[in-house]
Amino acid sequence: MKKNLLWMLAACMLAMVTVSCSNDDNYVEEPTGPRLENGKVVMGSGASRAEIAYVPANMDELPEWLQEDILTETAQGVGYLLCEGTWDGQHAYFFWHGFSSTLGVFISDENVCLALYGGNPNDPEFIEKGGGWDNWTCLALHYPIGKEAEESEEAEE
Repeated sequence: MKKNLLWMLAACMLAMVTVSCSNDDNYVEEPTGPRLENGKVVMGSGASRAEIAYVPANMDELPEWLQEDILTETAQGVGYLLCEGTWDGQHAYFFWHGFSSTLGVFISDENVCLALYGGNPNDPEFIEKGGGWDNWTCLALHYPIGKEAEESEEAEE
């Protein structure tokens, strides 16, 4: 009985080793979260990579409702990204935070949702109504998750 149990245990261990092995030699991990690179905020990677000019804003100059949103997200310890630009001819903000179920939201000065961002910088609606990321400026970035957070905080200082 013990002999059979040992053989079965050995067979299970061998099966686990062969199933759990994978080839990671060609895997290159590209960061996808917002991060600072060469004085610009970068989101995504590959074909969905977007670079946004980074000009930190004075929080006191932002609308009160937006300050509250940012302070709430900061208090929770999640990352956030705030950009400013034009959406469909009107001044707007783009806001993303780590607990968001979307990739971000475009909001009017009056705190009205104008559109949700799907994550594709080449999306025709985004280019038509938002002008693409070249026409937007990042006002605030806080990304405390992992290695990118350390690099972002060092670059901000």
